[in-house]
Amino acid sequence: MVQDVADNTAVGVIRREYFNYESQLTMDTTNAMASLYRYMRLFPEIFTKDLIVQTFRQCFRDAVENDWL
Repeated sequence: MVQDVADNTAVGVIRREYFNYESQLTMDTTNAMASLYRYMRLFPEIFTKDLIVQTFRQCFRDAVENDWL
């Protein structure tokens, strides 16, 4: 997990989980959020709820802009 964050950054991990759970299609971020709880516990200073929400919103905007729906 440490290597994952080092390689992908917090935003990269959040984006990956958002799109892995196809949240842009289902409009449900519950599973994506649940998958990030481990990161939030291990890295609370970088995996903040504000950053996650902000990144989820940006992911949705990216999906709309790029027609990934």
